[in-house]
Amino acid sequence: MKIKEKALEYFKLFEEGNDIGLSEIYDEKIVLIDWNGKWESKSEVIKMNQELFEDSKISVNVEDIQVGMSPAGFPSDRVYCKIHIQVNDVNLKVMDVIDFNEEGKITKIEAYNG
Repeated sequence: MKIKEKALEYFKLFEEGNDIGLSEIYDEKIVLIDWNGKWESKSEVIKMNQELFEDSKISVNVEDIQVGMSPAGFPSDRVYCKIHIQVNDVNLKVMDVIDFNEEGKITKIEAYNG
């Protein structure tokens, strides 16, 4: 599966609140950084996701996904995702920078609100 499809799969699972599916695409050492904090490890990220899912109705609209480029000009294992996310009644414009490993698992997500 290509990296863009992997990112779309992530957003679909996130919108569905599917922590089991997310657990399958997260690397064991995933790091998640957003405006609310930093979580390091699959168990911490899944726990944070579960807390969000139980208290919130979430909608994700992916506006654009661009694959990053390596210094040599080849596609990298990083995608830049411009999304609109609605959590309950709050609408957010977010830029997610997502890194994948060679197995296609997510190793890092950095989310910027704005």
